[in-house]
Amino acid sequence: MKTMIAVRTLAASAILAVGGATVASAQTTSFFGFSCAVAFSQFPPANIPPDLRGEVWVTTDTEKTCPGQTPASQTVILECFGQVEDWEPDFTLQTNAFTCRMTGGQCGFSGSGEATSQRITIDSDGNVDLRCSINQGALDQR
Repeated sequence: MKTMIAVRTLAASAILAVGGATVASAQTTSFFGFSCAVAFSQFPPANIPPDLRGEVWVTTDTEKTCPGQTPASQTVILECFGQVEDWEPDFTLQTNAFTCRMTGGQCGFSGSGEATSQRITIDSDGNVDLRCSINQGALDQR
């Protein structure tokens, strides 16, 4: 089931995944249903419908995985899916030029950081496919 919520008052300048602080062991562990927010303001106006340019799109159709054999080799992988309400068919977006800020708490890592790899696609029907990943070493250890 795809879930979408348009949030008109949330101010954000990046993509942010948040969730609980469940600790993961070294094997691959998955977490589902936390919030993932995308601020359309960070993308070129030519790719976003005019009525949505200041919007933040939020979904809970998400998965975060923590693959790796040892904690030192683990990566946090984020996937967010859903559909943007009121998307106009003349617009599409496919880019890796954006900020994807991630937290590592669900994987047992402290801190957060900018993804080392990211890609977002929004097709003409407003279907969103967002994928980001970060190595444990790139997380701010705060």
